[in-house]
Amino acid sequence: MANISKKAVNPQTGPKTVIGKSISSKNAQKASIFTKGYLPSENPEQRQAQFELLCQQWGADDPTRQILLRTVEEANLGCERLMLALRQKIEGKMQSLEIAQEFAKQAGMSAIAALTLPSWYFKEDSSQKSFAINVLDAYLEVISLRNSFSDQLTAQIAQQFPNLYAYVMEGQRTGAIFSTVLGQRYRQATPLLNYAAVQKEIEEKYPHHLTWAQDDERYETIIAGIRAGQVIEAMDLDKYTRYMTSFQNRIFKGIHGLAVIDQYEAKTVQALSSNAVLSSSSQDGADDAVEEG
Repeated sequence: MANISKKAVNPQTGPKTVIGKSISSKNAQKASIFTKGYLPSENPEQRQAQFELLCQQWGADDPTRQILLRTVEEANLGCERLMLALRQKIEGKMQSLEIAQEFAKQAGMSAIAALTLPSWYFKEDSSQKSFAINVLDAYLEVISLRNSFSDQLTAQIAQQFPNLYAYVMEGQRTGAIFSTVLGQRYRQATPLLNYAAVQKEIEEKYPHHLTWAQDDERYETIIAGIRAGQVIEAMDLDKYTRYMTSFQNRIFKGIHGLAVIDQYEAKTVQALSSNAVLSSSSQDGADDAVEEG
């Protein structure tokens, strides 16, 4: 009976210990799909590690489960590639001249202005957009300072005009004196002329930043609307949905297959165990009859 029960619980052949099963499993995994056929942006080692985690999660120490998990991994890779391709297609469209022209039209700019718009206007979370706000603040402060200039204000620049102070002092060593840096950078005869030089520099160096920062929320709304239109156009909804649904179905079928195997093995073990118990009971009954006879 002990031998029968042992076979019922562990009917498969191969490595019996946990370490042996793990080694056998990883050997099979490394002979799988994780070597060639990847895009430059994809990391085969990461895909291999993810597959091994899937094997651990589903207890896939046998070839059958690993085959099903490979189909899951391949389908998941297809989903990721599809989403990446869609994003790249949208980003490519957002950098086209047509987008700049459409933005200029909706924003009330001239067609000529559209030819010079920087690419960061149409990028999500661009650091240049937040920098533009700082530039505009410094620009407005230097204009205000020029209009109300007095020698007494020089000692209060950092407190009353913090953005202008940060603009002029960018990259300077700690402890540097503002008036000294201002004179060295702009080399004008008086502080007031130096401030005029700061204003002129910002106007010439950052015209697009000033334009953006003066109406950034409206511009972001316009670009969001254009991007939404590009998403709908780029997606080709019918084809995208069909492909994505196909990949997702493959994932669900793979997982369902694993569940079926688990259920089948559980029933097999239960049936073998029941047969072993019945066989043992029959033998015990026969032994009792012999003794009574």
